[in-house]
Amino acid sequence: ISQRGVLNATGAAAERPAAASPRAAKPTDASTRRKSHPESWSINQVGEFLEDLGLAQWKSSFKEQSVDGKLLSNLTEQDLISELGLNAFHAKKVLLYFRDALEPDD
Repeated sequence: ISQRGVLNATGAAAERPAAASPRAAKPTDASTRRKSHPESWSINQVGEFLEDLGLAQWKSSFKEQSVDGKLLSNLTEQDLISELGLNAFHAKKVLLYFRDALEPDD
């Protein structure tokens, strides 16, 4: 048994994967968005971002208003609530993860 106390299928010691940190598992690391700067995301990439956050129900609102990465980078929490209809918690989640995606990876 390894230091982490896990056996693989053959009974040999195996390492248990380390738990992912919230930053390492951020939803914005998915698909082609990973290679592009968030402010350059297309409307469809913003929709994928919403899906990754578990907020796919808002995709149509964002698409109807043509929200791309550049526009999203300039929206406030109040804009998301009053103009796109998000509830306060969803608005906070969108902005939190979008701002996190704007930060360069180390």
